[in-house]
Amino acid sequence: MIAEERLARAFLVAYPSRAAMSLEQMPVARAAAVLRAVPATSAAGVLSDMTVSYAAECLAQLAAGEGAAIVGSLRADDAAGIVRAVASDRREPLLEALDPAVRDPIARALSYAEGTAGAVMDPAIFQLSDDVIVA
Repeated sequence: MIAEERLARAFLVAYPSRAAMSLEQMPVARAAAVLRAVPATSAAGVLSDMTVSYAAECLAQLAAGEGAAIVGSLRADDAAGIVRAVASDRREPLLEALDPAVRDPIARALSYAEGTAGAVMDPAIFQLSDDVIVA
């Protein structure tokens, strides 16, 4: 790996918000290429700090498996918002490429109309079964 690539990766990891602002100044295809070149967790950190529409455009530029790896590293509410904004012809392959444990909460959120409480809620809540007692 050349020095510029190491520096770029370090920048994305250390300053995801600034990296997001920088990438949003680039054409979408170039920004997507940068996200493709870094680990999914790093790309997710940057993607969550982008505007939803730009993040969705970047995801649409990636292969379904590449996008799924990034979406799988996002918080559920961020993932649902960004995936909702992905063009419908690219959204379905992306959802199919996700692990069911990631896909199901996102799909549940997508079943609610945009702008409703259901569309923005985080489905990852703490739950106990009915037979658990306080003691």
